[in-house]
Order: sequence, then structure tokens, then C-alpha cells
Amino acid sequence: MNKKNIALYAITIALLLLIFEGLSFLLYSVNPFSVFGWQYYDDVFQELKTTRVSTGWDNYGRSPRPASSRQDHACMSAFGDSFTHGDEVEHDQAWSHIASTLLGCEIENYGVGGFGTDQAYVLFNEIAPHTPIVLVGVYQEMLRRNLSASWAYYGFQKTSTLKPYFSIVNGELTRMPFPADASLKAVKDYHARDRYYLAYKMGFPYSVSLLKALFYRVNGNALRRSKMLPPETVYKDVEATHLEQALLDKFRDDTRKNHQKLALLFFPTAQQAMDGDFPYLDFLKSYQASHPEVCIIDPGPALRRASLQENRPLAAPVGHFDVMGNRVIADEVNARLRACGLAAP
Repeated sequence: MNKKNIALYAITIALLLLIFEGLSFLLYSVNPFSVFGWQYYDDVFQELKTTRVSTGWDNYGRSPRPASSRQDHACMSAFGDSFTHGDEVEHDQAWSHIASTLLGCEIENYGVGGFGTDQAYVLFNEIAPHTPIVLVGVYQEMLRRNLSASWAYYGFQKTSTLKPYFSIVNGELTRMPFPADASLKAVKDYHARDRYYLAYKMGFPYSVSLLKALFYRVNGNALRRSKMLPPETVYKDVEATHLEQALLDKFRDDTRKNHQKLALLFFPTAQQAMDGDFPYLDFLKSYQASHPEVCIIDPGPALRRASLQENRPLAAPVGHFDVMGNRVIADEVNARLRACGLAAP
């Protein structure tokens, strides 16, 4: 093959690639029959709400859950999501209230629905509690939320609010700076490390983006893996567990500097407790082995025993633990804190 033929082939291939790129861009722009969903277009970033609230949202005005146990001092502050807060039960039925009564000291519950561990850490830093014990609730969805800049792609909520999030950059846990303004570019750039956005990110070369979109459309398993679905698979995801460990390490480092003790409370779902299936166990054991000074609380086995005795999951209507489930969790918190030497035996 002479040089002239090689040049001709090269020009032909380049023209074909250029045509394919042009057709890909045209298909994306016209979007016939809504081949591409709203997730593929930048309009979503214009609908997101920027916020001056550093945690993304603030359901309870940075105040702990109202307590009525009437203890004369606070011994622990708790941070996490709705499982830590104890959603779907009354204040005096929440695990933190019951455990306060058992321990004889107040647990200040700062759990906020929808939080990731990242938001819980930001809130912890801003509250700067002086309690001798700091407890962090760990629930599988929190690990998934850690990888999102908003709920636009994590929860498919087009009008959600931006949230703080962290990423491992050059081996260091780094907080992504909030956008300086509400421009489309600034908000879009803020999602650059959003795990869920990457599956829908479109741009030049559009031909590659098109093939990626087609791959995820055809291969549902690949899309589910990228989103860590079902949620319990998050504990098998290297990126998610690495980031969660880094965030928990920040809690550990900060509490140690403040001469506080750290406790971690792992929540299964009510159905996992019923089935005796605890996907967080490997992560829990690994963290415990690396950080033996941290008090680990796993109510899973006790919740399973109670579930089997009741012959039902201890679930409230939306899926949080019901009154009995909160009692079991409170008993385990009380027992483990005493076993860890963080409360009088």
C-alpha cells in the first residue's frame, strides 16, 4: 500500500468520524421522540436551587430534636440522617430519648432527614458540640448521598438544592467549593465529581457520549452498578466506602482533638434486620479493626431477634424503625456505651 492510498484512507476515516460526530450532535439537539431524557440536558442545572445554608438544607434550625427526658446534663450529641433522627415516631418514642433515660443524661439528636455523612460532618463542625461523646449514625443511603452534589441525579429531583460534598483529590479528603454564583456553568461545574451525573454527562465528542448513553440504555445492570443499586451494594463499592471511611476519620480526628469519644451506630433497614442480612458488616469490622478506640454499635442482631419474636419487620409506614425498633436500638446504644467504658456500668 503506497503513501497515497494511506492518506486517502486516513482522510476517508476522518470524514466518516466527522459525519458521525455531526449526526450525533444533531440527534442530541433535536432529540426526536424524546430519545434522551431530561437528565442529559443542561436545563436541569438552571432549575437547581443554590443555597446559603452550608449543609444544603436545615430542617430543624440547627437545634437538636426536642427532648423530654429531663436529664440535667448532656453526655452525647448524635449526627446522621433520618434514621439517626428517628423519623416516624414521636419525640419521646425516639431511640435517643429512650437511651437518654437509660443513661441518665441527655442525648442531643442533630440527625437531619436526607443527609449524607458529608452533611452530618459539616453540621458537626458548625454546631461544635461540647458533649464528651459524639455519635455518628451510618445508614446505607448516606454513603450513596456522599457522592452527589445535589439530588438532581441521585434522586432525580430536578428542583433540588445543592448540597456540600467531598471528594478524594490527590489522596486527600477535599470539600468541593460551593458555586460562586447561580450561573449554569458554575452549577454544572459543581457537579463535575457527582457520581450520578457522570452517567448522563453529554458533550464533545458527542459521538462518544451517544455511545455511552446507548450502552447504559441497553445495559441496565451497568447503570444500576454506577448508581449503586440496590442500595445495599454501596458497601461493596470502593469509591463509596473509601469516601465514607475518610469522612468518619475526620469525625475521629476532630473529636480526638476536642478530647471527645466517638461512637458509630450502624443502621440496617427493618427488612434487613428481619432477614438477618447486614450488608455493612464487612465495612464495620474493617473500621473497628483499624480504629479500636471507636465505640461501634451494631443493633442488627438485637433487631433481628425482636423482629422474629414479633414475626414482622419493625418498620414504620415509610420504612424507618417503629416504636419497638427504636426501643431495641436504645437498649443497644445503652449497653454498648457502657461496654465501651463511655458510660458508667
